[in-house]
Amino acid sequence: MYRVTIMRMTVLDENAEEFENACAEQVNRVRENEPGTMLYAFCKRSPDGATIIGKPKTGRSEYIHLQAYESEEADKKHGELEKEWWGPTFRKYLDGLWESERYYTDDITTGVSRDWTWDPSQYRFAFHRFYIKEGQEEEFEGHASHQMGVVTKGEPGTVLYTMIKRPADGSTFLPAPAKGHGEYLHMMAYKNEESSQHHRKLEHRDDGKWCWGPVFRTYLEAPLVNESFLGGQILCGLSRDAQWGAVWGDVDIAPLA
Repeated sequence: MYRVTIMRMTVLDENAEEFENACAEQVNRVRENEPGTMLYAFCKRSPDGATIIGKPKTGRSEYIHLQAYESEEADKKHGELEKEWWGPTFRKYLDGLWESERYYTDDITTGVSRDWTWDPSQYRFAFHRFYIKEGQEEEFEGHASHQMGVVTKGEPGTVLYTMIKRPADGSTFLPAPAKGHGEYLHMMAYKNEESSQHHRKLEHRDDGKWCWGPVFRTYLEAPLVNESFLGGQILCGLSRDAQWGAVWGDVDIAPLA
């Protein structure tokens, strides 16, 4: 994957409906004209905020916008097409500047996305911020790649599952990591509740087989912070089949007892 971006966009409540209609139109344009755009979605934040980002200001609606491009050429094509309509359109609705964080190939540790239309009937999308103990990033990334093999092979209803290393300088979206500690942004999305429950069973299996849940916690320097979007908060979007970074190719998915 060439580039991934997560963006926070703020709109006055009175303009929210028009903005959301424009988002839906933009997703349709991306679907029809951008085969190299592997993820493009909009989710509406809760007015209560979350542990990773505070609550929106009174009278404002906030949105998380996700983008991923398989190549530099795909990224450039999107940029050129955006000039025609979406660029000037979304800017007229924004209340101030947007906040974002970008990741390029070397930062995209591991992940998978699947062909799926994102809409309010989807069960869940969430992102987490992982704080890793000093000097343990390489080991952590190895286990994360193993987990990605589990998801790829054993979880067809998981439509997005990625682990991306954050830039040392931080961004307008999130503050910089603590000096000497690696931080990762983890994103996940599920088609339906059954898919999410299946993921949890594999992540926390108790039959002695390797599982991600107890493993990743041994590397954490601080508790996870996250934000979760359910049902109607997932407004519109698309994902396409793609492998993001390194994934263990031969992972034994033993049946659950």
